[in-house]
Amino acid sequence: MNLDRFDELMEQKPFQYRPEWWMFLSICELYLKRYKIEKPIVVELGSQMGRQKRFWKQLFNAEHIGIDVTDERGVPDILGDTQDPKTLEVLKERLQGRSINILFIDACHYYGAVKRDFQIYSPLCSDIVALHDIESYRYKDKKIIIELFSWHHTLANKSVKWHQTEEGVKVFYNQYGYKTLVIWENELKDEDTLLRKVNEIVEETKMYEEVKLGAEMHKFVVGVPVEGVLTDKRTEVGKNESNVYTVGEKTFWGTSALDLLMAGIKEGSKLRITLTDENYKFPSGRVGKNFKVEVDK
Repeated sequence: MNLDRFDELMEQKPFQYRPEWWMFLSICELYLKRYKIEKPIVVELGSQMGRQKRFWKQLFNAEHIGIDVTDERGVPDILGDTQDPKTLEVLKERLQGRSINILFIDACHYYGAVKRDFQIYSPLCSDIVALHDIESYRYKDKKIIIELFSWHHTLANKSVKWHQTEEGVKVFYNQYGYKTLVIWENELKDEDTLLRKVNEIVEETKMYEEVKLGAEMHKFVVGVPVEGVLTDKRTEVGKNESNVYTVGEKTFWGTSALDLLMAGIKEGSKLRITLTDENYKFPSGRVGKNFKVEVDK
């Protein structure tokens, strides 16, 4: 990356902190070069005054599409609420079937809004999806969120306070249930180290649920479907808890297992089961996992 040009652009005061912004753009550069993407398409949700656009266009030769709910602070390429279906349609029309290479989510910072933006727009992205930040202090129910950033200062620099160090940042976010991944600047060029650290924190934050399809046990991650074949009459799911299963438009549940034949599913049927991120609360007060089951007939 052209650091001189980067510093010149920083003088125009984008809404980003220099070390974090430089780290993120460096990772993007590493990725784009590896996969030989010469003119990436960048979509920024929450573009405000549009000051980040210059970075993408001048450092990456990118086509930048900024979306914002208001034009009072700047002139977005698409004016509209990111969660309004009309905004999505305008973006699709502009893309003309092309994939987004970098999706930068920085609109409303409530957890639910960030999650919905991710669900709506990430299917259009083939490469990098970045979530800038979420207002952590609002969420004290121990949701697991990964915060990715770098900090190249230490306490040796007297202008840096403890809460800005790697240890301090981790302690701060941990109180809200965050898992924090810190990448130091000297690690940016070490692809093996980056991949190892990302894989480690992903493994730490995965929430598995074991599901038996016939004789096979499968590990489920929320939102990631698992395919299998029903080879016997009982499909065991979970241990010592009530579980809820959605098959088509019908819902079934059991104390520790579900007989999928109750839903008219025949042995030998191909199944696609997804663990959802919402639990089901029974009238008795017990809580069970909620699975969506699709049958390929």
